[in-house]
Amino acid sequence: WTEGTASDWTNSTSSPITDTRSLKHNLSGVSSNSYIYHDITSLDLTTQDVSWSFNIANGSWDPTNFNKFWVYLTANDTNLNGTTVDGYAVGVNLTGSTDILTLWKVTDGAADGAIVTSTFDWNSSNIVGIRVIRTSTGTWELLIDTDGGFDSLVSAGTALNTDYTHDNNFGLNFTFTSSRAGFLKMDDVTVVGN
Repeated sequence: WTEGTASDWTNSTSSPITDTRSLKHNLSGVSSNSYIYHDITSLDLTTQDVSWSFNIANGSWDPTNFNKFWVYLTANDTNLNGTTVDGYAVGVNLTGSTDILTLWKVTDGAADGAIVTSTFDWNSSNIVGIRVIRTSTGTWELLIDTDGGFDSLVSAGTALNTDYTHDNNFGLNFTFTSSRAGFLKMDDVTVVGN
């Protein structure tokens, strides 16, 4: 894993989502944006069905257009805050402030249309299990377990989009105000190509 800025994230034992540790945002008292990413170039979206699974937990705050987070399933750039990032991301309030968990196509660092929009309204202190599946032919499916984990996943829908097939980087992006800094966690990450 590589941090956008060193020490913005930590492998924390403080109230982990599962087991003994979770990836935790590591700042406090500042407003900014933090991201962390991992190289997934060993996958090939054109020949493999790919599945991304992870748990996300926010603190006791409701997302807004100033406090939002999303996971890049695949991004062509390591600077997940950059204006040249193309790919796909799932999260809340990448654009707008509905708090609805959505799978987005991203072009030049901005939301470029919803691929799948769930009905799940992310609120305070949620722990949510998320799985996204993309077939080699470009069909996406978003599945959600609203109490965390992956034992009660429910499909939020499917859609076809083949605009991007790069498989460069997977990562978490968090925009936050000073009162929300430090209150986001991710755990149980699995990215698999079949």
